[in-house]
Amino acid sequence: MKKLNRIVLVNWYLLGAEEIEIRGNTAIIEPTGSGKSSLLDAIQTVLTGASKRHLNYNASANDGKASGRSIRSYILGMIDSGQANAKVFGTQPRQDATCYLALVFEDSITGKESSVGLALSASLASPEEDILGRFVLPNYGARKTDFIDVVEGKSYKAKPWIEVRESIKKICLDPYIKSGSASATQYINRYLEELSPSSEQLITLDSFLKNFKNALKFVPIASPTRFVQDFVLAEAPLQVGAYQKSLNEYRQLEAKTLEVSKRIDDLKLIQQDCDKKHQQEQSAINYQWIATEARFDELGSKQDEIQDQYELQKEREEEIEEELTTQASLLKQLQSQLLRFEQQYEHSDVGLKLQQLEQNKKLLVLQEPARSESRFTSPSINLVTIFAYCVQRCLIERGNCSNRRICFI
Repeated sequence: MKKLNRIVLVNWYLLGAEEIEIRGNTAIIEPTGSGKSSLLDAIQTVLTGASKRHLNYNASANDGKASGRSIRSYILGMIDSGQANAKVFGTQPRQDATCYLALVFEDSITGKESSVGLALSASLASPEEDILGRFVLPNYGARKTDFIDVVEGKSYKAKPWIEVRESIKKICLDPYIKSGSASATQYINRYLEELSPSSEQLITLDSFLKNFKNALKFVPIASPTRFVQDFVLAEAPLQVGAYQKSLNEYRQLEAKTLEVSKRIDDLKLIQQDCDKKHQQEQSAINYQWIATEARFDELGSKQDEIQDQYELQKEREEEIEEELTTQASLLKQLQSQLLRFEQQYEHSDVGLKLQQLEQNKKLLVLQEPARSESRFTSPSINLVTIFAYCVQRCLIERGNCSNRRICFI
């Protein structure tokens, strides 16, 4: 557990540069108006990151209502309206001031210190204060000497924020330092992470702010129920308008759901019709495929048959070509023999005698025209014709005759 053990204030309210050590149960007892609430407001300013949304100064004295105090009035040493009141304070307000607030926490187990703080500035010439920076310093306990320069004994001068920031970066190993324009929520989450007992038991932002605000009121707790409501349960006010809006949205969603459900049912019917149509088309396609496949098989059989016929015709054609080649060779031989026989016939005595017989035949035909009808009965003409026929046959078969002389006679 990490407990608060030191408060460092520089230029806060009537305090110049102070370190307030806190050990165990600490009580601050002073007359009214001495500045007791300013310490609580300083702690509140640091822990809320100077976010005006969460600040409620002097909450215990105003029954939880907002007071007229502000960060600017605390920095310049004024209260309420911000006007100077020397009779009350015994001192003049600051014209311009840089303020530093730091809370130092000590780990009860390890004894190491960690610091959380702010750097602020204000001026009488400006209506608003400026948040110069927010910082979280793990394993480093801040002192007032980190924020001031001592001048001639007890006098001091606040260091510029830039100088403080650079020196912190050198001293602390892993500092969290952000400018005033950065988110206060991010700063609060960072120091809650640092101050949490462990990574498994992190302090949440909402629960912390709620408990812290309730604790500052110092209101007596009448019952455990009130304690649980104020300090344990998270704030969850009933938002009637939000509930009505949610109810209307629910009814609209219900009507929309029914409409979508009806559309889904209609789509299911359409899907069933589409499935039936698809099945019919698929059946038709399958039938066409089977018919086409059968036709293809039939054409394949015919193709095989035609192929067989083609091969037979090709073989027949080859045989005919061989036969034609043989016949051509034989024809050539016969033509050569015929030519040789004609030459032998022209140079033989038989040829000459046949020519004389033909001439004699022509002469007899010319001398006896009147007897042309009976010429075939004339012994002389018949004899000549028979003789000429015998000579021709003899010449044709002469090449094969083994007794040419006898045949001729």
